[in-house]
Amino acid sequence: MKDIEDRNAVLELRKRAYGRHNGDTNAFVENFMDSPDEQNAVTIGLFLDRVLVGACKVSIINSAYPQSQWGEFFPNEMKRLLSSGKTLIDPARLVADLEVADRCPELPFLMMRIPVAACQHFPADECLSIVRRSHAPFYRRMFRAKPLAPPKLYEPLDVELVIATCTIREVWDEVLTRNPFWRVHPIELREMFGPVSDMPAFADFDKTVPNVSLIENAAPKLAMNDRPLSQKSA
Repeated sequence: MKDIEDRNAVLELRKRAYGRHNGDTNAFVENFMDSPDEQNAVTIGLFLDRVLVGACKVSIINSAYPQSQWGEFFPNEMKRLLSSGKTLIDPARLVADLEVADRCPELPFLMMRIPVAACQHFPADECLSIVRRSHAPFYRRMFRAKPLAPPKLYEPLDVELVIATCTIREVWDEVLTRNPFWRVHPIELREMFGPVSDMPAFADFDKTVPNVSLIENAAPKLAMNDRPLSQKSA
């Protein structure tokens, strides 16, 4: 999101979402405000009745474009991954409006569709999961995410974080078969993220090569109280 109003809306949503943690959450969010000039990342917003109810920032990182949202917190693990020559999808800052989530318990499931869509769109090797320790079992169960290090205390939010990865092509057929709502049509993927080759890490991407085999079938739109949800990206 490059529009200043959208970026400010995402910032306020993050403040409310991270506000449930201990620590100086305002300083944390201010320091992690997205730059409109980032080349290897896109922030996707989820809107309900033109109101932002969720957001997720997706970065594509490799040795040529190593800027990661958590690279300084897990430097050794990130260095090992990037030195192997892999390209990674790094979804982070996934937040949802807590009041809307109380009325619609499906909202977190809807939000997960954004990083899952990124894995269908970009021909990356692995997807990162840097999440709270209490959320790690979900990612292990749903995506077979393997931890790369013991939990580590992130002091600004006073929460333990776990870094894990899954190998996209090993698990994605299983993930999309078990959760067909997460299957995204190629046209919708392009609307969300733009052409694959627009991301610097894939500037030389061969447009004739398909990514994940199961994206050929369209996924149904999900409505909340019979009102359609929309996604908006930079």
